[in-house]
Amino acid sequence: MINIFIIYFITMPPIQSITTTEAIRQRILDVAIERFSRYGYGKTAMADIADDAEMSTANLYRYFGNKLDIASACARNCIQDGLDEQRNAITASQLNVEHKLLQLVLTMITHAHENIRENSHINEIVAMITSERPEVVHEKLNTQQGMIMEILAHGNVTGELNIKDIAGTAKTLLSSLILFDVPIFIGLYSKEEFEQRAHDVVSLLMKGLRSS
Repeated sequence: MINIFIIYFITMPPIQSITTTEAIRQRILDVAIERFSRYGYGKTAMADIADDAEMSTANLYRYFGNKLDIASACARNCIQDGLDEQRNAITASQLNVEHKLLQLVLTMITHAHENIRENSHINEIVAMITSERPEVVHEKLNTQQGMIMEILAHGNVTGELNIKDIAGTAKTLLSSLILFDVPIFIGLYSKEEFEQRAHDVVSLLMKGLRSS
């Protein structure tokens, strides 16, 4: 009986750790975003991603159910990077409300311009995610609305503002500022032109907020 157990444990395949699984998933996402950026979503097949990741297509399906799942995960990673940058931009305590809001928008512009520069097919991916996985976009918008709510609440505390409906006001502000976070619009102007527009829009919005 002991010999049987010894043989079993020696010959059984190693159990893949969570760390190893996540490393493989990240490797897949890294090669996938490179291929999406170069060839676009439509011209990329699961077999292409598997080849780039140096694995079989069958093995690739162990980690992601389909190409849309991979693209959604890539989008979430990119979105999270942008949100982290936006969070860092507004946390500087020495900034007043207007400058916090402006830094939030300027960071949106910078991130969007970087995405366009690195990924000429980004509008195709954005359109696909918006259509097929809208929850990914809603998660991003909810997080951004939450950051604007924090800025407004900070303004109430410092006496710069007196906003009664913080959630509703933040939702309206985000609707006014989302233009600066959409790649298709970002590509129409130089970064400098868009930044100037951001300054003008934020200044106008703050005038309205202060008078409310």
